Parts: sequence; structure tokens; C-alpha cells
Amino acid sequence: MSNNKKENNNRCFVISPIGETGSKIRKHMDMVFNSIIIPAFEDLDFKKPYRSDHDDDPGLITDKMIESITTDKLVIAVLTDLNPNVFYELGIRHSMQRPTIHLCANGTRLPFDNNDQRTIFYDIEDFYNHKEVSKKINSYVKNILKDDFVVSNPVTRYKDNLKLRESVDPKDILTLELINDISLLKNSVHSLQLQAKRSTLSPDNSPPLGEFSKLITTKKIKPLGDIRPETLKIIEQLYKSDDDDF
Repeated sequence: MSNNKKENNNRCFVISPIGETGSKIRKHMDMVFNSIIIPAFEDLDFKKPYRSDHDDDPGLITDKMIESITTDKLVIAVLTDLNPNVFYELGIRHSMQRPTIHLCANGTRLPFDNNDQRTIFYDIEDFYNHKEVSKKINSYVKNILKDDFVVSNPVTRYKDNLKLRESVDPKDILTLELINDISLLKNSVHSLQLQAKRSTLSPDNSPPLGEFSKLITTKKIKPLGDIRPETLKIIEQLYKSDDDDF
């Protein structure tokens, strides 16, 4: 790793599908990069965001890419097209427990492991939407730069849960039980959405998690396991307002 990389850690690496020059996916990703991502950084103290195909430094492409994923201050992962390489690189970034923004095209059904991660969705055919999404990315980055920002992803949550499992403090034990209940409820929601997908119902019109908790409470649907009533009450309170703030 170069010293220059350490000294100039105001870099943002963009993980995305790239595709062959002139291909449909390349044109799509170039538009996402130039029309949505780049404008989001105009008033931020960052170097111009870049993808692996933009890096002219000598060296192996894979080595440079891994260095960017693991050391850059910020990574934006474009999950459109569900590219396996993108998810592999995203997993590396998550393991580093460093800030990451997920970006994805409208209508994309994200894998279950990433479905509960906050994701910004865009409409590639709507130029005005590009501006709105750029503003949202800008807001996310400003939040990430705050001193009290805490990274949250599947890896960080696992490590936090591991600490709770090893604790003998009754409060920690209760917290872990609540976390497990919520996870079970999310799995139940996901299962119901899959059922809706296979039927004439649309999962896009399925009720939010708080509504599912009410349905479980009234025994109109059955979860995939035992969920404590106090957990359902907590979730109902959490989901009374749908706040999209980061």
C-alpha cells in the first residue's frame, strides 16, 4: 500500500458492473456514474470518484481494486444487474467495516442478505430523478463524515451480536433476544413476500414490517418461529413513521 494512498484518504471508489465498451450495461453504468454519482460530490471534500477502469496507475488491476476497496474513505456499490463480482467486492468492503453506500436501479430485487441494508434506488430514464438521487447521496456522505457515524452492515452486526452472546449481563441477554426476534420477523416477512411473488399478489404492495407485526399479533399470519409479544410492540412503534433519513 502506498503512503500517498494513506495521506489522501478522501477518495471514493465505485464498485459497479462495467461491461464491454459500447455494451448496454457499460452505457447504463456510465450514465449512473456521470449523471448521478459525480454531481453528488460537487461540494464535498473528496477527490473525483472513480471506478476500477478509471485507474491509470501501473500494477495488477485486482491488487489496485482491492486496495481501493479496503482503504478508500468511502465506497459506493452499484448493485444493479446483481453482478456477482460486485457482491464479492461488496463483501470485502463490509468485512473492513468501513462506510459504504448502496445504489441500485428501481425494480431490482436484492438478495435476502442485502435486502435489509439501506439502499438508494434510481430511475435511469428520469433525468430529474438523477438530481434527486445525487442530493440523497450527498446527504448520506455528509452523515458518514460526522464524528458520531457508526458503520452498520451484516459483518458489524454479527460482531456486535457475538459480544452480546459472550456477555452475562441480563440487559445484553435481553437485547440479543430482541434482536433474534426481529431477525425472525424479517425472515417471516421475506417468506411472505416470496409467496406473494409466486401468486397474483404484488410484493411491492405488501404491508410494511410494522403491519406484519400487527397481523402476527392478531394471528392472521403465522411467523416462522416464536416471537415475543413485547418485540412486536416495539416494532409497531418503530414503524409508525416511515423515516428515510440516513
